[in-house]
Amino acid sequence: MSNRNLVKKGLNYISHYGVKGFARKVQEQLRSEPVPYKEWYPHHFVSQDEKEEQYSRTFPYNPVISIIVPTYETPKDFLCALIESVQDQTYGRFELCIADGSKTGAVKSVVNGYMVTDTRIKYKRLEKNEGISGNTNSGIDMATGEYIALLDHDDIIEPNALFEVVRVINEDKEAALIYSDEDKTDYEGREFFKPHLKPDFDLGLLRSNNYICHFLVVKKELVSKVGGLNPEFDGAQDYDFILRCIENTDKIYHIPKVLYHWRVSENSTAENPSSKTYAFEAGRRALEAHLDRVGLSGTVTNASDLGYYRVRLELPEEPSVSVIITTRNKNTSLVKCVDSVRKSDYGNFDFYLVEEDCEAINRCVEEEATGEFILILNEELTIPASGWMREMVSQCAPKDVGAVGCKILTPAGKLFNKNLPVKAVYHGGMIIGLGGIVGNAFKGLQSNLTGYAHRASIIGDCSAVSPLMFMIKRETFLEYDGLDRLPAPGLAGPDLCLRMRENNLRIVYDPYVVATYYGQGAKINPRDREWMRNRWAHLLSRGDRYYNPGFSLESPGFILKAPKK
Repeated sequence: MSNRNLVKKGLNYISHYGVKGFARKVQEQLRSEPVPYKEWYPHHFVSQDEKEEQYSRTFPYNPVISIIVPTYETPKDFLCALIESVQDQTYGRFELCIADGSKTGAVKSVVNGYMVTDTRIKYKRLEKNEGISGNTNSGIDMATGEYIALLDHDDIIEPNALFEVVRVINEDKEAALIYSDEDKTDYEGREFFKPHLKPDFDLGLLRSNNYICHFLVVKKELVSKVGGLNPEFDGAQDYDFILRCIENTDKIYHIPKVLYHWRVSENSTAENPSSKTYAFEAGRRALEAHLDRVGLSGTVTNASDLGYYRVRLELPEEPSVSVIITTRNKNTSLVKCVDSVRKSDYGNFDFYLVEEDCEAINRCVEEEATGEFILILNEELTIPASGWMREMVSQCAPKDVGAVGCKILTPAGKLFNKNLPVKAVYHGGMIIGLGGIVGNAFKGLQSNLTGYAHRASIIGDCSAVSPLMFMIKRETFLEYDGLDRLPAPGLAGPDLCLRMRENNLRIVYDPYVVATYYGQGAKINPRDREWMRNRWAHLLSRGDRYYNPGFSLESPGFILKAPKK
């Protein structure tokens, strides 16, 4: 990108985020990565030997994949690169459906040259440009395949993209929505950068951002059921489409491989998010429509970063909350903790002080604490804001939620004995396998930074939340027999979260509730670590569904895994 364009981009960011926001973005961009993507990706893309093996591979079920490409005055170089990336697929049962809304015949001329030798390419010149949704729907109307794949007119896919999709379909014939990881490529399509290594399906994260995005493949009957793309949400039509799809299926699969390259240009949201601000308003409306369809009352606002959202769920009343503060009789800490809780603007809660012991906590819930919601809180925490309890209750209230945790910070300079100028993250959700058993996500991240793909600063699901502070319905706590009495509380909390996750209850990380931890952190003894390792051996072997296998399991997480030497 030219210096002139860099300056223009910087000014655009300042206009939207302010000087402080722009400075934060620069700081995040300049953070060095222990394993650069340029070193990582050659080890993760399909090799020539693998391609040859895939060409000769046959599956029991070989569906036709209809790849839909809406075009509009697409530059020749981009269009040729797209078509050739599709033709280079190691799985050959596809059709490329190009719906052209261009005013000129340039696209048609290019496509005709390929159609002469490849009958899998279909082309339709539309009577008028119907916009991105209308043109895409026209392409879907051309499709005869069992699955629909969406591909933007200036992007490219990896040679094994369709092969990996069909592999998933053969593992589960009911697979209805499949998505992959992606990265960005430069204008010339020569360099790849900004990888987006995604989690498996994460409803909380999807309600904060369209993280699914590309490469997206959907079963044709599901596309027909939800009605294709809706022009009312042009700019975020794919977000609205995905939300309607996930409302109608639970057969959602993630391929943890970079199969899609999103081309950046000056006017694309890939390079310049502020270039299409209307798209973010459309995304906000798409989320509001989704909440309405699933019966959740709430409001959607733009988060601090464009393309990210905050969903505030409404509480028609104030259900009762029992706050259980676990203590080791550290009087000064306890007083500060109690005072901070009392400053909450929530009007229906009571207190219980118990020893920091699993049996004592369980006994309190069973015999004394009668609130509809239980908040377990370590005495060495303080919560400065006033609206945090309402926020936690609203996020915990839906039937599909098991527990809700928050972002926990340490005071400036305390973490790892570093003299940090601001507070640092101590807990940002928990990752199974990180550091060996279970570790704190984003530990050590400066609190003014947003983390990988902004995930430290937006609501999302995770496998476990911090045992220092989490909320759970009392009914659910009792149903799962509370905290296991064998390990220390530091592992008993995550263990309870994992037991709920096994029954598909969501564990929600909510960074809009922020607490500060003044303790030193409890060390986990070898006996408890072994207990946890044995109980969850199958999960440790499989990996955390919310943590991409392309990342390292070394703390603090979200760092690319070093290639094997």
